[in-house]
Amino acid sequence: MKTISGNDLNILATIFAGSSANIFLAKSEANQFTNLSDNVHIIGTTEVIGTYEGKKILFLFNAGAYHACRCHFSFDYVIVFGKESLKKHEFDLATFNYINNADGTMRWVYPQANKSPMHLAFYNSIQLKAFTYKAVTSAAYALGCKSVLADGKFKVYTKGKYEFENATRSIFYSDYAVFTGTVGPNRKCLFALGKKNKVNSFLKLGITSTSVQLIENEKMAISAMQSKLLQGIIIPKVQSTTKEALVMDNIKPSQRKRSSAFSEAHAQAALAIVKSNMISERIEQTDFDEQLKNNLFHLQHVRPMNAMPYLNDTVSQLREIYQSLDRSENAIFSVAHGDFTPWNMYVANTGVHLYDWELSKTTAPALFDVFHYVFQEQVLLKH
Repeated sequence: MKTISGNDLNILATIFAGSSANIFLAKSEANQFTNLSDNVHIIGTTEVIGTYEGKKILFLFNAGAYHACRCHFSFDYVIVFGKESLKKHEFDLATFNYINNADGTMRWVYPQANKSPMHLAFYNSIQLKAFTYKAVTSAAYALGCKSVLADGKFKVYTKGKYEFENATRSIFYSDYAVFTGTVGPNRKCLFALGKKNKVNSFLKLGITSTSVQLIENEKMAISAMQSKLLQGIIIPKVQSTTKEALVMDNIKPSQRKRSSAFSEAHAQAALAIVKSNMISERIEQTDFDEQLKNNLFHLQHVRPMNAMPYLNDTVSQLREIYQSLDRSENAIFSVAHGDFTPWNMYVANTGVHLYDWELSKTTAPALFDVFHYVFQEQVLLKH
């Protein structure tokens, strides 16, 4: 079995039992984890499980822990990474596979019973590496050897529904996969939901308070953009929401252009967003100006100066440029997508299919999205 991290425990607990879940580990296994969160409880062999707010989820990794925790029936969920099995009449059972990141942490989680590789939906295959991985994975599923792709598996025993299913009650799907997100304050899980090798919907599930706020921002942005009926831009429709989750339809076109180069279609889409809500406002009175000040302060005072010493001159130059601005003057501001990049869109004959609106801004310099696209493409794709 691959090493499981404390972060992995929290992610799995949120997916199956909710963000307020209480995690339990056997004493004999707890020492393999570091930096455990406050919602993790260590239990002994004879300990009686008390009353807790939120669901209770027990993780078991070896036979010794399994035999020690005979009180497993006291839990709402039990996740077993070893070969041991619980009595089926006490729980519903499903087996899941997972694929790791390079550092050994979980990247994708999906039911072993999936008939199609749902996790491939998270690839916007502009780059050759992503395109190759999709081809190899699809071939493995077609040849019936999908198990070779997984780094490991675990069993989930439950007495009820999984927590994320509260957001998918109105969505019809048979297969799904979960991308566990990028480590950091914005971390969230992304689900691909569908059947017969077709993804129909995506579910975003907030893991942190910051990511829950971002999901709420995306809800509002999509609602505002849908009311404007932007020409040449296709955006997702909201299918279902909860406090921590957002379900949207899949807007991936059947045929699309693979080039990441900035084109006329990108320019027209960015211009349409600007024209949807364009205003003239004093720079110093905008939220964007406040954000610039905060970013510069963070770069100069919070970032460890020895972490990236080559940035010191750049930060000084940025501060000089900012201080040279006459912020009492008016400038043109507008709505912005906020993360207008090749990997958040598809370009097709039908227009630009633009998703992932969680970083959208109501007040940004006009054509901010154009600058963001060109900068991100040059730095992250062309290095």
